[in-house]
Amino acid sequence: MGRGERDLAARARRAYEIGRLRSAAKILVSLAPVVALALVGGSAESAWTMGVGVVLGGFAVALLWRGGAVGRAVRPGLLAGAIPLVAPLVLRATGHCCMAGMCSPLCLPVCTSAGLVAGIAVGLRAASESDGRQRFALSASVMAGLMGTLGCMGMGLGAVGGMAVALALGSMPLAALGMRLGRA
Repeated sequence: MGRGERDLAARARRAYEIGRLRSAAKILVSLAPVVALALVGGSAESAWTMGVGVVLGGFAVALLWRGGAVGRAVRPGLLAGAIPLVAPLVLRATGHCCMAGMCSPLCLPVCTSAGLVAGIAVGLRAASESDGRQRFALSASVMAGLMGTLGCMGMGLGAVGGMAVALALGSMPLAALGMRLGRA
């Protein structure tokens, strides 16, 4: 392969990767309203909400750009994460609000329960994956956890921790069961 052919191959590869990155970045259009909802819903300090939103967006773009099992995990993870995102907002809309460090006794159970439901959804979806099940489960769980953090962080670190632990407890055993059944 001559120098001209190598240059052409390198330019083609660069154009291909830029196209994949542009395609992956389209998810940011969907995530902007989610972060806005978390900001309007008063989930936490706006700087923290924006920070989690940036991490969520960056992680989503990176996984979609990477593709494969981790890329397929983005949308199911976001959908599952919508459960712990919305649950605290609904709780606040009913008048149970966490303010100035004072929280309703429902905050922790609501975020934990929502995390468990999200985890079960991720685990069931991961169990149906035929290739890259572990990578899918981990990526979808992280996506769901970041999304849920946007809703639960206004309820306190305990609520975020409860949501994260419940998400892991709900997703990983089901994904592992799918691995075991897939080998049988």
